[in-house]
Amino acid sequence: ATLSRVTVTGGVSGGIVVSPGESPSIEECTIDGNSGPGVRCCEGASPSLKACTIARNSSGGVHCAEGSSPSLTSCTIAGNSGDFDVGGGVNCIRSSPTLTSCTISRNSGGPRLVAGLYCLEGSSPSLTACTISENSGSGVSCDGSSPSLTECTISGNQGSGVFCGKSSSPRLADCTILANGGLGGVHCDEGSSPTLTDCRISENWFGVWCAGSSPIL
Repeated sequence: ATLSRVTVTGGVSGGIVVSPGESPSIEECTIDGNSGPGVRCCEGASPSLKACTIARNSSGGVHCAEGSSPSLTSCTIAGNSGDFDVGGGVNCIRSSPTLTSCTISRNSGGPRLVAGLYCLEGSSPSLTACTISENSGSGVSCDGSSPSLTECTISGNQGSGVFCGKSSSPRLADCTILANGGLGGVHCDEGSSPTLTDCRISENWFGVWCAGSSPIL
């Protein structure tokens, strides 16, 4: 199935829901102002989104449930809000989304203040050439997960640029981490082991904050 150049707005329980195992193509669509996630990927779903705008939704812009693997290319995920334990931008639960040339910006988090990309419970998202900026919480937050970011810019977030929670092992290569707040550009919490290669970390509240962790820089 293909959904092209459609505006989805005013949904009571979300914008677009991709059922388990389904893989639709969603192109040049605007998913705006829905109650609930803008795009909800159910278990095992693998939709492809290209050049879409996902904005002003509650419960996050994109929600990736267990086993889902959506692909997003040249999408803008902006101005969404989180609630309870849900971040505002992209939420990953035991899932592996792929984002290329996407912008995740100006999202606001729930009580955990996770606003950009939130990875938990063994998630392994892959981001290439993405911008994560000006979110009200952390840009990237990991809890027991291993995201991979290449040639990404993480800047101007109110929280840490990258927050590495317990048992997380994010991998960043050729990334720019600039002017973030919180506990710095990269916050390595107890038991985390991030790997950063050829990255630039500058003008953050702290550059790298380590607490019982084993980062590789």
